Formats: sequence, C-alpha cells, structure tokens
Amino acid sequence: MFRDAHHILHNKQEWSLRPESKALRETSSLVVRLDRPLHEELHRECPAVPLLGIHALERTLRTYEGHSSHLVSMEHLMTAIEQSANHPKAHIIEKHLAELAIWSIDLQRPFVADGLQPLRTVL
Repeated sequence: MFRDAHHILHNKQEWSLRPESKALRETSSLVVRLDRPLHEELHRECPAVPLLGIHALERTLRTYEGHSSHLVSMEHLMTAIEQSANHPKAHIIEKHLAELAIWSIDLQRPFVADGLQPLRTVL
C-alpha cells in the first residue's frame, strides 16, 4: 500500500512562510509515513495546526528536541510550544494560540500511533 509523508505541522502554506516554522515543519522526526486512507482520515478529522507568532516560533525552535520515535517527538514539540507560551514576555494571545496548536497536534496522536503499527497481511 502506498504511504504518504504526513507533516505533523500542517498546513504547508502557513508553516512554510517563515524560516523558523519551515525548519520545524520539515524536521524528519515530525514527518510520518502513513497509509493514504489513514492520512486522508487524519486530515478530515484534525484541523491544521495554527501558525505560532514569530517569538513563540523562535522559542519553540530553540527548545524542541527531536526523537527517533515520532510519538515522543510530538510530545517534545507540544512541550516546547508550551514552554514558549510560558515565557514571561509571551502575550495572552500567544498563550491561547499555543494551546490551540498543542490541541491540534494532540488530536493527531491516535492516527500517528495507528500508522506506526506494522502493516497486516491477509493470508
């Protein structure tokens, strides 16, 4: 079965606007290979991750640490976004935008977990 590259930080148009957001989006630990039907279902069920403001992006990029596990990488990303929102200079709107971004990433986790399961063959 054909497997698509799913970027955890989707929508491509928004997340490719700034070098900081593009760097996060294209981090290999945040790109998961999913079967096409599962990938299509994920996009039907999960909204795009809202683009963070420039200061939150910079802070997130500085603190994010990828991992060999995509699920752990997603957790690290959510933690980095949360830490950026807790910065003393973060505006209340940045904090709420971070919460939405974390929520939209969290909604993807069951789909990513399903996609990481080995393909089953029918005998």
